[in-house]
Amino acid sequence: MKLSKLFLPIFLLLTVFLSSSCFDILEEITINRDGSGNIVFKVDMGELAGFMEGLAEGGEEEIDMGELDGMFEDEEMVMGLESMAGIHNVKNLSDKETYIFGFSCDFDEVEDLNNLLGESNFLGAIFEGEAGGDVDPDKARKLTLKGKKLTLSGDYKVDTEMEGEDEMQQAMMMQILGEANYKTVYHFEQDVKKVKKNERAIVGADGKSVVIEASLAELMQGDADLNGQIKLR
Repeated sequence: MKLSKLFLPIFLLLTVFLSSSCFDILEEITINRDGSGNIVFKVDMGELAGFMEGLAEGGEEEIDMGELDGMFEDEEMVMGLESMAGIHNVKNLSDKETYIFGFSCDFDEVEDLNNLLGESNFLGAIFEGEAGGDVDPDKARKLTLKGKKLTLSGDYKVDTEMEGEDEMQQAMMMQILGEANYKTVYHFEQDVKKVKKNERAIVGADGKSVVIEASLAELMQGDADLNGQIKLR
């Protein structure tokens, strides 16, 4: 099973409610000197909670809260991650009380992380409302660690059209997506010397991290570049 299929429920949920609420995506990737590390991935849907519960209680739309709550307790995601080579210590971080969906896991080397990121196709699934499917190898997100240099590459643009939507609906959707944030934080054991080829990248206050973020609207339109080079001391 492609890993992207394991995230289908959350992507379908977000697609349904994009027109009503905002959400944020956070990735925290820790890379050790030897290339091993950890990733934490979270989708914060806290603003959805009140909206959805209000609809369910008011009967305005048929929403099975039981099924939605069950999504946060589904262990299929954990089992899918555990089946991947080089992936260990998988934890389900989903919490139905706070409407946070996520996971964390350790990886043996950067290539194991690349396999996870490439198969998941998080952004494609969110915008297309379906599992992202196979990822073009030439466009797949990739981290390359050579000595003290980490190169971030890949195409983040989501190739999808708002078919059947008029201009006003499209404008409203883009405004909502403009408030949804995709943030990646890279953590290192050593200090960051410099960041090149990305004006969005900011060295963290601790001197050992780099933050890159963009709105989902920018990503959807291809206006955000999350790639670059990070040089370490």
